[in-house]
Amino acid sequence: MIEVKSYVNCAIEFENKVYFFPVDFNSLYVIDVENNETTFLGKLPEENYFGSRLIENILYDKQRLYLIPFNAKKLYIYEINTGNFIGVDIRDGGTYKGAFGPAVIYKENLYCFGCTAKMIVRVSLVDNSVSYINKWVKEIEPYVFNKRDAFFRRQGVLKENRYWLPFCNANAVLECDFTKQSFEIYIIDSSKNGYSGIIEYEDGYMLSPRFTSMNITICNKMMQKINTISIRGTNTENYVTGIVKEKNNLFLMGDGGLANCDIQFINIKNDEIYLSNDDECYISYSIKDNRINIVGKNKAYGVNPRLFIDENLLKNHFKEDNYNEDIFLNIKHMIEIL
Repeated sequence: MIEVKSYVNCAIEFENKVYFFPVDFNSLYVIDVENNETTFLGKLPEENYFGSRLIENILYDKQRLYLIPFNAKKLYIYEINTGNFIGVDIRDGGTYKGAFGPAVIYKENLYCFGCTAKMIVRVSLVDNSVSYINKWVKEIEPYVFNKRDAFFRRQGVLKENRYWLPFCNANAVLECDFTKQSFEIYIIDSSKNGYSGIIEYEDGYMLSPRFTSMNITICNKMMQKINTISIRGTNTENYVTGIVKEKNNLFLMGDGGLANCDIQFINIKNDEIYLSNDDECYISYSIKDNRINIVGKNKAYGVNPRLFIDENLLKNHFKEDNYNEDIFLNIKHMIEIL
């Protein structure tokens, strides 16, 4: 057995199981929380095994996992009951390039939002047909202050038929009305702040900044700014990926998802904010149910976060990739030092 240490960029938990996709290679896994067993489910059929950051998000609906592509060629659907992967071309044969990340299911449609891809893709859950929504791209262009940054991170708020998603590269929030199929942009102010996440807060919303050197923004239910909170205790500029609420505490989370112990995060308790590093634990966050997970060395979601994979199983991955022993030894060494 070899120990695989890899960042886990996205995961979803339901029915006492955690499904997740590592950043560093093409494999879907599931952890059974009750017996603490990790099982390899398969790899994306049209992707290279060493494809980096192939999947950015995972959604679940009716015994299907929807694997949202970052660098992957397609959207992939994993059927839990059959173990089959279905590829759906949401890039129109390569016409549309760039990464996706945020995604939400409303009734019979899946909506995938571009991180760097300049589009929203609507996928029918009935027949996997695809349509494109990109009118909003021209509308936001005058307000984009950093064209090299992503449009969106993964965190949005779904309330009934409406979905709010903040822009990273503009001081704005996109409102999607899925019933009317309308998409409206709210400009928060003229500063160059940008946002990484959003939660409901009191009678309105709280927006986390793109970087730790910027302010948290509080808006009313009309998405008008009413207050800001400055982040104290840090002189460094780190990416922020979202904001979560746990009882009376708020947490801004740094980049990495389930990452190794050098991840940084900002703990907001009452109105005291400080940057914290803890070399005794892995850090992850879950937007679902506004929960935060601080994961000890020997548990994540109540189970071991490390993957132990039989060498023969790993070799089987490479049967179609011209596996040989020299390549395997290099692979093994690379995985161990991640």
